[in-house]
Amino acid sequence: MVRAKTKKRPAAARKRIVRRKVRRTAVAATPAALEKSLARKASKDLSAAVAAFKAKWNKKRAAADAKKLKAAEKKLAAKLKAAAKKEAARLKKAEKRAAAKAKLLARRAAAKAKKIAAKVAKAAAKAAKKAAPKKAVAKKKAAPKAKRKVGRKKAVAKKRVVRKAAAKKRPGRPSKAAVAKKAPAKKAAKRKAGRPKKK
Repeated sequence: MVRAKTKKRPAAARKRIVRRKVRRTAVAATPAALEKSLARKASKDLSAAVAAFKAKWNKKRAAADAKKLKAAEKKLAAKLKAAAKKEAARLKKAEKRAAAKAKLLARRAAAKAKKIAAKVAKAAAKAAKKAAPKKAVAKKKAAPKAKRKVGRKKAVAKKRVVRKAAAKKRPGRPSKAAVAKKAPAKKAAKRKAGRPKKK
């Protein structure tokens, strides 16, 4: 490619540009300008370093926080597990105690019932023992009476037999039964005879 030809500047203009560049270089070479440039660069470097440190620090802090959170969760889970275990043990102990209490109460109730049954049986035996002598005494009392009655009956029957035999031996004398039969008939005849006749 062929460069396009540019118009040559005049010598005075060229001199002016050169002077300007020299002036700028001289200003940049002064300590104040250098300090300003260094301050800008330092500020820029500091910002970059702070940003890098912040990113690194945030990363480390997040990892540490996650670790702490995990440890806290683990600790809480262990605590909850221990509490649940303790509660289960307490409930089991309470159930065992309640069962033992119920068993003891049942045993006491059975012993009480047994005692009452023994008392009732003792009282019944005592009552039966008291009633037995009375029955025996009544039986003993009743036995002589029965014997006496039987003896009397036998005696009366014997006397009747003896009387009948005596009556048979003496035919002239009527028996009491015949006399007793005749007596009402005689009485009736006397009553009829004593009454006046109705007109």
